Amino acid sequence: MYSFGEGEQHDGNPSHWPPELAAQKRPVVHVYEVSDGEEPPKSRRRCEDGANPAFGAALGRLILGEEVELNEALEEARRSMGSTPMPEPGMSLSSEVARIRAAAVDDYREILGLSQEGDLEVSQVQSRYRQIMRLLHPDKRDASMSAAALTACDEAMERVQQALQGLKKEIEVGPDPSFVARQSMRRMQELQRLRAQQARQRQEEQQMGMLLKDLDQVQPDVSSVGAGASSMMPRIKSCSCWRPNFAAELRVAR
Repeated sequence: MYSFGEGEQHDGNPSHWPPELAAQKRPVVHVYEVSDGEEPPKSRRRCEDGANPAFGAALGRLILGEEVELNEALEEARRSMGSTPMPEPGMSLSSEVARIRAAAVDDYREILGLSQEGDLEVSQVQSRYRQIMRLLHPDKRDASMSAAALTACDEAMERVQQALQGLKKEIEVGPDPSFVARQSMRRMQELQRLRAQQARQRQEEQQMGMLLKDLDQVQPDVSSVGAGASSMMPRIKSCSCWRPNFAAELRVAR
């Protein structure tokens, strides 16, 4: 059993220190042989075997006054210390509450904002959970919020907690077959809805093109009625409230 004491010189050169710091004078480590049960002459130094090399390099550059991204050093520090991640810059209380409430109650990945594809790890789920709960914490709420808004925040927090437990169980025992079937059905319905929406848009664009073509054909006849009617044509063309048989109705009205 060995202990270490401080001295004046040390020949070690940890790989995670920059070359500029490796050449500097540092305390030497003396080795003392101590029998079991005895107290070492000096307190042991903390073991640095698990130190993050990237964090050590970034910290060394900061000490030497070199340019280094502060976010890089902070991110490495958070990874080394296992601190709670901060909310993303684009996240806000209102947007997260709306997103969580819009998701299906049993769609845990959507509630936590995780990818629907691929396997998940418990650490990844817990990190995302802490990130959202940090934003939904009661201390983050405005005192002037209405009762309905407070209820929505509480409901969102409850869903996030349920999603955490559900995903933990899914990682341990595998996904629920019934949930997989419901999720596939929802995806199919969403795909059908998008296809129907695209078909409606194409149909409306085609009808609008036909209407504008008819208006261009009858515009000379309308201009003979007077300058006032002719000046209305650009407004008619840009109007979203139109009828497919508008040109025929216009001819009958004349």
